[in-house]
Amino acid sequence: MAGSMSAKFDKYWGKSNVLLSLGAILDLRYKMFLINHAFPVIYGEDAAPRFMAEIRDILYELYNEYIDCHIVSHSEQQQRQVVKRRQNKDSSSSSKKASKIAGPAILTGKEKFHMHVSEINRAPPEKSDLVVYLEESRYACDANANLDVLARWKGERLRFPILSRMVVDILSVPITTVPSESSFSTGGRVIDDQRASMSVETVQMLLCGNDWIRSLHGLKNKSRISN
Repeated sequence: MAGSMSAKFDKYWGKSNVLLSLGAILDLRYKMFLINHAFPVIYGEDAAPRFMAEIRDILYELYNEYIDCHIVSHSEQQQRQVVKRRQNKDSSSSSKKASKIAGPAILTGKEKFHMHVSEINRAPPEKSDLVVYLEESRYACDANANLDVLARWKGERLRFPILSRMVVDILSVPITTVPSESSFSTGGRVIDDQRASMSVETVQMLLCGNDWIRSLHGLKNKSRISN
């Protein structure tokens, strides 16, 4: 039993699980600290730096893809705004003629401020969201605290607009260690080596009977809880 468990463990952790590692890094409580602590224990002191470098490279490559998607979506939004302005221009030609007679429009202080801020936002930042996030200290809380990480990131979406989108896509994926074939198929629990010669009708009857027994047990458990 121990040998079989060890073989399965080595097969599962023989290569670093990218999704679990990225999820840990994007958790404000852990960041790179958990990876730096766990990888030497799992892979050994010699192999851990190679796996950590691979995870870091994948993290930055994925973030760069989100930057490209953000640029494309921003350009499409600008194009829609241009089309909208042209439509407004055609529909309000009479009002613009009146404004030409009155003279050029004078910008208010608030409008000048927004123009100044928009120019600053167009300039590329010195550090990306990801670099700033990793350089900041982790979120300190009780080890047993049930922290809603996605809700916490929701409050950070204005400060990290691109990184927060990547966090939602990664952390919203349900993590499971059960093999996919075991999750969606019960045939392995019914058709063993001694039952390999059963007919299709018999197998279907066994599967339906197994599902019926499970549902019956579920109803009994609910009745016990209600009583």
